Amino acid sequence: MNTYKDHLDERINKILSKLSTEEQKLSTAANCADLNLYYSEGGKITALEKLNQAIENYESAAAARRGKKRQSRVEPPCFRRGNREERQDGSDEYRRHGRKRSGSQ
Repeated sequence: MNTYKDHLDERINKILSKLSTEEQKLSTAANCADLNLYYSEGGKITALEKLNQAIENYESAAAARRGKKRQSRVEPPCFRRGNREERQDGSDEYRRHGRKRSGSQ
């Protein structure tokens, strides 16, 4: 016949064994969560670096486009004052690539 003390010892051992198993599961889950956090932070850092690079590329392309627009606003050589001559009859002539053409056509 089991005594009260034997029964109590058996019950305490089962409870401690169960708590130990539960502690191991929680420890494993915590390690898993730490690793997930580590890799997600790495992914976040990589994504931010790619975003910054994309922003730099966009800004440099936009600056290049603005530069091209400024250049395109410059009057073409055929319309500059030095290449334009007034004829004696009052009409203008434009010289383009060495050729003369009438401005009234």
